[in-house]
Amino acid sequence: MRATTDSLALRALTREQFDDIASLRKRRERQSASATLLEGERLVEDALRNGAALRLLLVRDDAIDRHAALLHHAARLHVPLYTTSARKFARLADTEHPQGIAAVADIPRLDAEAALMAVPAHIPVVALHEVSDPGNLGTIIRSMDWFGAPLLLLSHGSVDPWNAKVVRASMGSIFRVSIAVYDHAEHLQRLATDTGRALTVTVPEGGTKDVATLLSTPLLLLFGSEAHGVPPALIDGAAHRVSIPRRGGAESLNLAMAHAILMYALDAAAQSLNSDMKA
Repeated sequence: MRATTDSLALRALTREQFDDIASLRKRRERQSASATLLEGERLVEDALRNGAALRLLLVRDDAIDRHAALLHHAARLHVPLYTTSARKFARLADTEHPQGIAAVADIPRLDAEAALMAVPAHIPVVALHEVSDPGNLGTIIRSMDWFGAPLLLLSHGSVDPWNAKVVRASMGSIFRVSIAVYDHAEHLQRLATDTGRALTVTVPEGGTKDVATLLSTPLLLLFGSEAHGVPPALIDGAAHRVSIPRRGGAESLNLAMAHAILMYALDAAAQSLNSDMKA
């Protein structure tokens, strides 16, 4: 039977609330409020399904019936429900064709060292240093989710992981991959040492191409920025360097593509080692 909205407690959004939500389109305001705006049916549904802490759910007044099932789901979780006009909703929306539903969610805050310690030793942890492209970051988060990697370390100065473009590119995976921020290169090196992980940097040439040799110790796998790669100080201080073999004439690989290739190679090598041990 189709869900109706008759029993829902929908309140009109106030001017102050509208201004607070609109401000979340700016990184500075997201950081100050520790909150982000999620727009669209898919993102709101993913947030609800994965237990994100939602401060409120907002629906356009002409889309209430369309989103009745999501509204009831949110109501069962005691998420406050609000409505606003199509004109005002359009001012909040980041997409070209808004679907008329959005939510305000808490941004999780993690201590990088505690988060690292919680990851089982056999699972590689990925770190990204000064990554600036939101599409790359969102795609990397999605790949990590695919391979079951639960934690991403992101350097201070990288693109905001709660940027709307990053969140959309992650296709909901941002609610399943934890993200912790480290301050600078020395901080990352200290995190690797203190948690017993071998800092392993990706380099275009000169690194090992046999990833199976890396699996004897817990890994912290570092990728550098799209433009500059890994800083020399981190390359010099790394326990391992790894490269992807090049057979053709392409100058470089897209960052998200390189990440997916190495994650697959590590996963395949780990599966092969497990099979050999059981044989």
